Amino acid sequence: MSSSHASPRTLVPVLVGFTCFLLLIPTLALPTEVGNHAQSYSNSILVETNTHARENPDFELSANADELTVAQGSLGMATISISSLNRFSGTVELSVTPPLGLFVSLNPPQVFLSPGQSSTSTLTTLPTATLPLGTYTVNVAGASGSRSHVITVKVKVIPRPDFILSVRPESLKVEAGGSITTTLTIAFQTGSTGRVDLAVEAPDGFTVELDPARLDGSGTSVLTLIVASTVAPGPYVLRVDAAHGFLTHSGIILLTVTAPGASQAAPLMGGQAVFLYGGLTALMIAIVWGMFMILRRRERPPVKYRYGSPASRGVGRPN
Repeated sequence: MSSSHASPRTLVPVLVGFTCFLLLIPTLALPTEVGNHAQSYSNSILVETNTHARENPDFELSANADELTVAQGSLGMATISISSLNRFSGTVELSVTPPLGLFVSLNPPQVFLSPGQSSTSTLTTLPTATLPLGTYTVNVAGASGSRSHVITVKVKVIPRPDFILSVRPESLKVEAGGSITTTLTIAFQTGSTGRVDLAVEAPDGFTVELDPARLDGSGTSVLTLIVASTVAPGPYVLRVDAAHGFLTHSGIILLTVTAPGASQAAPLMGGQAVFLYGGLTALMIAIVWGMFMILRRRERPPVKYRYGSPASRGVGRPN
């Protein structure tokens, strides 16, 4: 047999080796695939862990204003929002840490949150009238169990405003059953301007109308007084109040109520009074003059004759 042809005994090991090589190809690629699967599995675990961390129940605080501008002696308000995160449920206790000279309160001081819900609390600030001007920091804290959060709200204190209230005219006369108007004027002098609420205190039987009853800063308002016909004639005092926060100024109105128809009869009565006074004056003058003349005649001395009475002058005397 020729040597160029392989024998069956030689081909069998070769075929077996080639078959094993083919079977080993997937095995050689397995570490890479296993590594990829392991890496993918590891990433999946990491993502799930972070998602679980983000889903811890909690709450958050926020304010509708980062800074409040409040005048000395006036009120400033902000809204504090408390929101549930990740289905948080529970009671949140609220507290504030104000600086000295600044009164601060929260209403309500605690809120209950249901999963996915929000609630609010009103932050009220009141700088004293003598608190130095400037910007102050108020810390608002919320706590529920081991969870707590803090936010800050700035309070800018500006000069205390002041204004003048004037009533023109302040002395009025009206008939019972009638009406009359006067004007109220608000003029701010110092500090910021703001809302001014007007009110009038009047006795029974008086109806008061203000147009407008509220002013935004300086301005005027028309006050109409309507007097019932049952109001007795006489003088009355009405008080006008103008309030800007805790700052209040007052004025008065002097009102004289007359009987119905008195104003129409006044000219006639006035003319009659002049005529009467004139006649009485003339009569008094005449009486005084007459008394003066009578007294003057009584005080005149009697006529004296040297030779007796005038009738006896020529009697017994020679011619």
